[in-house]
Amino acid sequence: MFKLLLLDKDDDLRMLYRHELEAWGYTVVETDKPERILETIMEKMPDLIVIEADLGGWNGLDLFKYIRKQYETLPVILCSAYPHFKYGPKSLASDHLVFKGFDSDELKERIQMSLDGE
Repeated sequence: MFKLLLLDKDDDLRMLYRHELEAWGYTVVETDKPERILETIMEKMPDLIVIEADLGGWNGLDLFKYIRKQYETLPVILCSAYPHFKYGPKSLASDHLVFKGFDSDELKERIQMSLDGE
């Protein structure tokens, strides 16, 4: 069973994603503390991370780069509510980009692709 780490400032959306991901058979740990991301990764040892692109005072892309320096092969999926984010050159660095919302099928598909190494 794969373990996923969700990092999102929106409690409701994080809860929704957690319930759906657990229903799909994943173990889910979550946080809303970007400042502790490396500690959380070390403690929880996730197989994949889902990060919100806009974390208030934190930029999800910068956080992604920070994670990638320490964990080169750990898949990271960025989530954004902003369509322009998809076409930004920095967003191409992540493993996948998913638009936030209440339809989590795209997220599920990207998680499966990432865990399969695609």
